Amino acid sequence: MRNSRLAAALAALMLFASLASGCSQTPGQPQAAGGMLVDFVNVGQGDCTILKIPSFGEDDFFAVVDAGPSQASATVVSELKSLGCDQVDVLVLSHPDADHTGGATDVMNSFKTVEAWDPGTSKDTATWRSTLETMAQKGVVRHNPAAGYVGMWGDAVVRVLGPQPGAATTAGDEVNNACLVLL
Repeated sequence: MRNSRLAAALAALMLFASLASGCSQTPGQPQAAGGMLVDFVNVGQGDCTILKIPSFGEDDFFAVVDAGPSQASATVVSELKSLGCDQVDVLVLSHPDADHTGGATDVMNSFKTVEAWDPGTSKDTATWRSTLETMAQKGVVRHNPAAGYVGMWGDAVVRVLGPQPGAATTAGDEVNNACLVLL
């Protein structure tokens, strides 16, 4: 019950932020805000957001935040191709549940993927094991940033709001309580 109220509150906050920034989502139409394109990909049960960030003097920077379930991976790959992606600079996996990571192996197999961010939680499932194996096989650099970390994605500043340092190692089976949260 607590997780569903938290999820509803976060969804409302994200909706408010997207509307306030002029980034309301029309189904099937990526939205641009300040030069950055945000594409909420319809993957059914699960999540996938693609960010296309201009980088002055370089190719656009692509970030994929969650990759949806495995049955939606063709949709995610197709959407990346339609946006002109030839490299995923950062693949963010908020937590190791299959409805967020199932499409990650197809993304990494379809595009050179430079690095992957995840909270460092673990889940003993075939999907998560396959994701980690593909990262290793493809030479994807894995990062487990915690609250307080600040990075640059192209010309955008990204701040990690959660999890708190050490939370990922104590989450156990409650991986939703140690999700990677970005601003």
